[in-house]
Amino acid sequence: MKLRLKILLGIVIVLLIGGGTITMLNEEHPSFLGFQTTRQKQITYLREHEDEMTEFIKSLYPTVESVQFDWDSMEVAQEGNGLPQGGDWLISLDGKFNHWDNTEFTMAFGLDSKDSLPSTDRMGFITPLYIYRDGGWYDY
Repeated sequence: MKLRLKILLGIVIVLLIGGGTITMLNEEHPSFLGFQTTRQKQITYLREHEDEMTEFIKSLYPTVESVQFDWDSMEVAQEGNGLPQGGDWLISLDGKFNHWDNTEFTMAFGLDSKDSLPSTDRMGFITPLYIYRDGGWYDY
């Protein structure tokens, strides 16, 4: 009886450790038992506020009719300020507009820490809206 219990307990431990390791390595999909990684939570927040982000862009660029965000481009990075400790944390997100392939921009959202959620109160641009024409990139 004790041998069966030990074997069963060993199998359960191996499955839990193996399953947890696999989900930690694959942060693009829902995590073990439905928990989300920090990256997933940040993307979820941004997707929930996509309309606000679009309106922000349209308020600065009235001729923009639609915005397409590249959710796979989202990155969390620390700004460089020349000091050893570095600057503030931010999320960057690329996109295009008006369904044109020859356009691009990069938005940024300030973060309190690497693992915190962004806020639409702290959004801006890393690069303005650009359009590619006549062999070069120009401000839109």
